[in-house]
Amino acid sequence: MIYDLITIALIVTLVIIGTVRGAARMLAGLIVNFVSYLIAAALAKMLAVYIYTSFVRPSIYDSVSQSVTDVSNNSINSIVDNMPGFLKGLLSISGEDLSSSLSGTVGSVSDQAAAAVDSAIQPVLVAVISFLMTMLLFAVLSFLLRHFAVRPILGLFELPVVRGFNRFLGGVIGLIDGVLVISIIAALLNLLLPSIKSTSYLFNESTIYNSYIFYYFYSGNIFTAIASIFR
Repeated sequence: MIYDLITIALIVTLVIIGTVRGAARMLAGLIVNFVSYLIAAALAKMLAVYIYTSFVRPSIYDSVSQSVTDVSNNSINSIVDNMPGFLKGLLSISGEDLSSSLSGTVGSVSDQAAAAVDSAIQPVLVAVISFLMTMLLFAVLSFLLRHFAVRPILGLFELPVVRGFNRFLGGVIGLIDGVLVISIIAALLNLLLPSIKSTSYLFNESTIYNSYIFYYFYSGNIFTAIASIFR
């Protein structure tokens, strides 16, 4: 229910804002939001994978390798020390260095352990980084486009001849913009929530599935489809 209330409040607010601001400004905002999200979604996934593979994965392999090596060395020493004396004697006669032989297996065990940790962490962490990067890039791109590409054009639509019609259409576009913004929010949540096990009431898929309106935005919209392309 909370998501439905937020959806209705946001759409009504944007309709009112659209009527006040006019069609030209609202249409510009609509285009800016759409284009900004497309670019942000594409770049965020690539950046998230780059950040993970360049910075997180090496640290995982280093820390796991060090931990396995420490444990393995202690285990090898314990194996040798606890062997019966006559076996130690046989080993000394054969000239076989048991510690060196056992140490050869440490590298493969370390790689397997690191790969297991990596496969468990990567999906969740990449999803979180993608979510955060998408929001950050969306905000930056929206700001840049609005202030440097759109603002110079909007002054033409404040002339008396077109102002009334401009504001009527602004309300219509405000409704469309509201649907667009809710769709972006739903797509961002769809990017994050399936990868985490949140117990929060608000950030929980079960709460969304119990909604009447927001569920349709969450279960399928154009931005969710676009985001899935870059997963």
